[in-house]
Amino acid sequence: RSLMARLEVAQASGSAPSPAVEQVVRRLQQELEQAAGERVAMARRADQLSKELEKSKSNQEGTMQRLMAANARLLEEKEKLEREIKQVSELYDSTVRQLGVGGLTGSALPSVQMHANVHAQHQISQLEQQLAARQQSLTALQQEQENMKRRIRSLATAA
Repeated sequence: RSLMARLEVAQASGSAPSPAVEQVVRRLQQELEQAAGERVAMARRADQLSKELEKSKSNQEGTMQRLMAANARLLEEKEKLEREIKQVSELYDSTVRQLGVGGLTGSALPSVQMHANVHAQHQISQLEQQLAARQQSLTALQQEQENMKRRIRSLATAA
């Protein structure tokens, strides 16, 4: 400041400033230009970071929406499989009751009775296989749902 004041006084009095003062003034002007350039660069970088942040936020929101939609779909599929398992279980119980309570009468021919028993056993076996397959599907869906919930939580905490 004192140099600038001396320069102003020298200019006002009409005398030429000393070379040392001129050198200091040039150095200060260069520093000022450099600081202004750095300010512009920092403003550009701040804008760029802001845009990247918005893009990242948008991507994360899209991912969150896709995960939530997938989770809803899995819940629907889980409910559907639970209903199917209930129906298969009821059918299985009904078939077993019919066989156990005398679904076949004693007056039927032995070969017909044997054929009916084989057929019933075959149906029971198929129902048991269907039940096991649907329970496996349900278990897999439940695990996938838990994984989705973990991902949703991690995304929510990352945001």
